[in-house]
Amino acid sequence: MTKMSLAEFRDSASAAAAASERRHEADRATLLERVRLRMEASLDGTALLLTAALVASQFDDFPDMISLAREGNGHNSGISLKRSRDGMWRVSLDKSLTFSSAQSLGLGYMGHTILVSYAMRAMGIPHSDDSYRRVKGLCDWGPDPIAKIDLVAASVPRHVLYSALGHGSDFARFIGVKPGRAFADGMVDVALKHRLGLDGGTFLNTRPALISCAARDDLLFVERLIARGASLEVKRDEVTPARTAAENCHLESLRLLAEAGANLNIGNSLSETLLHAAIGKLADERFSYRVEEVVEYLLEKGVNPKRLNHWGQDVEDVVDELIERMEREDNASETHLAQVRAVKEIISEALSPDRRPR
Repeated sequence: MTKMSLAEFRDSASAAAAASERRHEADRATLLERVRLRMEASLDGTALLLTAALVASQFDDFPDMISLAREGNGHNSGISLKRSRDGMWRVSLDKSLTFSSAQSLGLGYMGHTILVSYAMRAMGIPHSDDSYRRVKGLCDWGPDPIAKIDLVAASVPRHVLYSALGHGSDFARFIGVKPGRAFADGMVDVALKHRLGLDGGTFLNTRPALISCAARDDLLFVERLIARGASLEVKRDEVTPARTAAENCHLESLRLLAEAGANLNIGNSLSETLLHAAIGKLADERFSYRVEEVVEYLLEKGVNPKRLNHWGQDVEDVVDELIERMEREDNASETHLAQVRAVKEIISEALSPDRRPR
C-alpha cells in the first residue's frame, strides 16, 4: 500500500469528516420532511394511539377523548384522540398535524409527554412534578415492551399495530427502547400473532413493512423481515422494497435485498428501471451525493442502462437533460454539478463498446 504524508492524511480525514456531515444533514432534512406528513399512518399517530391505549388501561374512568389543541396555538388545532364504544382508539384529524407531536420523533418520551400532559388535564390532575412523574410512569414500556405492545394491540386499529412494525427502529427509539434483534423479532411475532402477516400492508391501507423499512434504510428491520419470510417482491403502488431502496439511494438496504434474491431488473408502468429511480435523486443536492455508489452497484448487478422509459429516454439521456438544465441556471452549485457529471461518467463508461451490459 502506498504511504501518504501526515499532511495528506489530515486532508483526507478532513474531507471524509465533511462528507459525513453533509450526509448527516441530508438525512436530518429527510427525517424532518417525513414527520410533517401523514398523521394517522405515521410514527407519531402510531405511537400516540398505542400509548393512549396503554394509559387508558390503567384507569376505569379514563376519558374517551383527549384534545390535543392548546389555547392560543394554531399549530395543533383540530386534533384529538377518541375512543369508540368498542374501546378502539383513533386519531381525529381536522385541520393540521400537532406541532408538538411532529417534533417528537427521535426524542424518546416526548410523544408520551404530550399525551400525559393532556391526559392529566382531562382527568383534572394538577401539573406538579410529583403527579406528572406518577402519571408518566404509566407510559413507561418497562423491561418487556413487546408484551406491553401485545397487551394494547386489541385497543388500536389493526393498521396501527402494523404501522408500528413498519416504523421499526424509529418506533423503538420513540418509545425509549434500544433497537435490537430481540425487539425486531418480537414485533414480527406480535404481527403474526394478531394475523397481520409480514406483508399485511397490502390489505391494511398502509405500506408493507419491508417497503417502509427499506425506504428509511432501517437495516435491522430489513434484515429481520427478510429472515422471517417477508416477500421480496411485495408491491404498493408499483413500488417494491428494492425500488424504494434504490429511489432513496439506500445502498445497504438495496444490497441486503439483492443478496436475498430481490429482482433488480423490474420496471414500472412507465418502463423506469431501478437506475431511473436512483438517478431521479440527482436533481436534489441534498441526496445527490448518494446516487453515484447506488448507480455503480446496480450496473455491477447487470441492470441495463440502455432500457428506455415511457418517454424514450435511457438513464444517460436523463442525466444529460439534467446537466443541460443545471448549466443554464445561475444558482446551480458547482459541487452539485460535479456530482451529476461524475454519475454521467460512470454511465458512459458502462455503455462503452467493450462494457456493454449483459
